[in-house]
Amino acid sequence: MELELSTIKRKTCAYLNVEIQMLNDKTRTRKFVQARQIIHYFAKKYTNLSIRDIGAEVGLKDHATVIYSIKTVQNLIDTNKKFRTVIKDIDNSLQKKSIHKISRIKQFIRKQRQIGADNLY
Repeated sequence: MELELSTIKRKTCAYLNVEIQMLNDKTRTRKFVQARQIIHYFAKKYTNLSIRDIGAEVGLKDHATVIYSIKTVQNLIDTNKKFRTVIKDIDNSLQKKSIHKISRIKQFIRKQRQIGADNLY
């Protein structure tokens, strides 16, 4: 399953109650740092973007920062139950979007086939 980075940003920021515009801000407030780290983690998981591209798109960070973010999130998932729940909730939200999108595509294809079959007669 592949997702667009904009969807990952939007869903993560909505869940964490963070404004998307703040992702590129230089602030080191924990709330914003964790939002960026979580987005880095999901971007690596759900997109084909390179580490360098993820950094450029999320927080204007270099590849080393993105790698560190991904490791940090994985470590917190492994050691912090509350954080693991947050990640699962966001992940479920992202997967619902993808499943809904796939369902809409299948419906569209079925309709197109029906229209095509109707035009044959």
